[in-house]
Amino acid sequence: GKGYGLANVEWGVPHTLQSKFRIASVTKSIVAIAVMQLAEDGELSVDDSICLYIKDCPEAWQPVTLHHLLSHTSGIRDLESIHEYSSHMRDPISFKNQVDLLREYPLHFTPGSQWQYANVNYMLLGEVIKQVTGAPFTKYLGEHITQPLGMTDTGTDENRKVLEGRATGYASATVLAEYIDLLRVGTAGSMYSTAEDLWRLDQALYRDDLLSAQAKEQMFTPYGDVVFPGYDGGYGYGWYIADIAGHKRVDNAGVLNGFKTDFRRYPEDKITVIVMINRDDQ
Repeated sequence: GKGYGLANVEWGVPHTLQSKFRIASVTKSIVAIAVMQLAEDGELSVDDSICLYIKDCPEAWQPVTLHHLLSHTSGIRDLESIHEYSSHMRDPISFKNQVDLLREYPLHFTPGSQWQYANVNYMLLGEVIKQVTGAPFTKYLGEHITQPLGMTDTGTDENRKVLEGRATGYASATVLAEYIDLLRVGTAGSMYSTAEDLWRLDQALYRDDLLSAQAKEQMFTPYGDVVFPGYDGGYGYGWYIADIAGHKRVDNAGVLNGFKTDFRRYPEDKITVIVMINRDDQ
């Protein structure tokens, strides 16, 4: 692996394998691992209704299970489709207020019958982890995933955090990325990491120290056909699953103002490609 280009244009700071990037939706892959760990420990079941964990849960959500959230088959409307939410991406918003915005909307479809990507699914899973463990996802992440694997350059980001080695996000070579309040993505996309740390996660998934073989098989089984144009594959728990010329690919990608991450694993071939970029236009 190698770093190319600049982590900070203003100061001419080059990238290294330790440059910290916001990994956006690759966060979902790690949240899925956390939920599966808790399931293995008997702290929850993926067949549980989300309403076991959400205060004042909307009535329409009763049939939605953690399985549906993990696999993006819940039918819950995405927050980004609501104008009063998407037009204020610079402003903070609480988890309760996010749920309140969705409260009156019916489900798009019967849970489990279709696939539709929605960040809110993984925001809700973050709340599940908080309710089950009694602490925010950040604490669970450190104790059960990043610290055991030596992922010392990985964590959850927030707008006011001073982070040594952080890459600056750019819209282009001459324009900074648009500001976004990270409370709006939460456990759907607010983590940061490095190429080196994501490689450590990749290697751990070949072992059973994070999850048992059975739990990994459950996580890497496709449950819904992905509806992105040009994509021929399915979605497991936090990972896209596809067959590429006879080779199984397990991957995820993240895009967030100023940052792009692509994490592609070919587990049968023991090949992994991790690309992290701090420009919107590349």
